[in-house]
Amino acid sequence: MRRHNLSERAQHLLKVLINRYICEGQPTGSRTLSRDANLALSPATIFTPL
Repeated sequence: MRRHNLSERAQHLLKVLINRYICEGQPTGSRTLSRDANLALSPATIFTPL
């Protein structure tokens, strides 16, 4: 099993994403995620493939 060490920022974004999905049951776009995470990030910065 491969493990990934996530940065604090990535962990925060993942937590916000999961919480939003649990509450709404809908996919969340990167623009919404960047706004909800209260981080000064562009939507394009949020999606970075592993």
